[in-house]
Amino acid sequence: VHSYQKTAAMVTFSRAFAVLGGLVIAAARSKEEIAENARWLLHETSWGYLTSSSNQVPFTDTFSFSDGAAENSTGRIFFYVMGGFSDAFPEGMPAALTVSEAEVDSSRCNRKSPSLDPEDPRCAKLTLSGNLTKSSGADIAMGKAALFARHPQMKHWPSSHHFEVHELILRDIWLIDSFGGGELITVADFLAAAPKHTTPYTAAATVAEVAATKPPPYFKVAERARWLMYHSSWCALGTNSVRLMAPWGNVRSMADGLGKNSTGLPMLYLPSPDPSSVDVHADNQVALGLSEAGLPFPGSGSCSETEDPVCARLTLQGRLRALTAFDVLEAQRRFAARHPLAKWLAAGGAHTGGTYYTIDLQKVTFLDYYGGPANLTVEEYLAASPEGSTTIYT
Repeated sequence: VHSYQKTAAMVTFSRAFAVLGGLVIAAARSKEEIAENARWLLHETSWGYLTSSSNQVPFTDTFSFSDGAAENSTGRIFFYVMGGFSDAFPEGMPAALTVSEAEVDSSRCNRKSPSLDPEDPRCAKLTLSGNLTKSSGADIAMGKAALFARHPQMKHWPSSHHFEVHELILRDIWLIDSFGGGELITVADFLAAAPKHTTPYTAAATVAEVAATKPPPYFKVAERARWLMYHSSWCALGTNSVRLMAPWGNVRSMADGLGKNSTGLPMLYLPSPDPSSVDVHADNQVALGLSEAGLPFPGSGSCSETEDPVCARLTLQGRLRALTAFDVLEAQRRFAARHPLAKWLAAGGAHTGGTYYTIDLQKVTFLDYYGGPANLTVEEYLAASPEGSTTIYT
């Protein structure tokens, strides 16, 4: 049975695997422990990718959020949404928040010295789906308290921008934190759980920290967008969910070209049973979301608050296209260089089977400074070069 076909009622145990003498041994966890790990990951992260959809076209953007002050997790997810965004978001708009353990500096797949690749199933990935709803009454004060505790800069955001507290009212929770496929968690189990890191894995050897290079200057918009793409190792892939009939997001590792062969069009791999693969087979219209906050080095040094406009974010919209056999070889070469901890990505993919893709780009949205997204066309983006990128990979 594919992981996307499981129902919440069926999910009573996850499969955590250890390899002993060549044998794979499963250690069961209870549904309570699975929910605890999901709550832990949500509370340890403070930003993620929110996927929405307009006319069945997904859009994935970076948002800061909070489920409560440190050591006071509530499981309720609050956002501080600017007035213009509020007008664009219909009340109760379907949306999905995606977070990765790769955001957690103390994790095994942290940005600077990881022992696991972001796409490794043991690097936990959580997608929480529901309806983005404007808060009212006592929930406004509760949301502000939660947000300002984790994001103190929000207190000083311009009042002229009419920021308003919103909450993602949950209706579906999906977690993958081990081999064997994702798990569905009921909202009741999720809210009842206490945050606790329950995955049993120990750290393996780490890879060396990637050397930092400065981004191009602010006036070189296209080059800065390409710089962010080139140095990013993972993204949130936004799709139209077959299972939910709503927007959905998932973490995928990706690889732009190498050195001067950078194309700005990342390659990625989708295992056949993965929910994203199922979605793409039904509708290949997607969005890829990236944030400077996810880089292994400070970049411009402006990401103390991830939602601040000077912390660059990039969204590519278009259609995923399966690679030809010749292009698959190039994808495997890229993954070998950029994802040494995920050797299967350079060796034909997962044992379940899957497909290598790239994106046929239709629209670029790039924000890295105040005043709104840059005026950047697809043609300008593709024609640019990520300055300084060849000092990292050859």
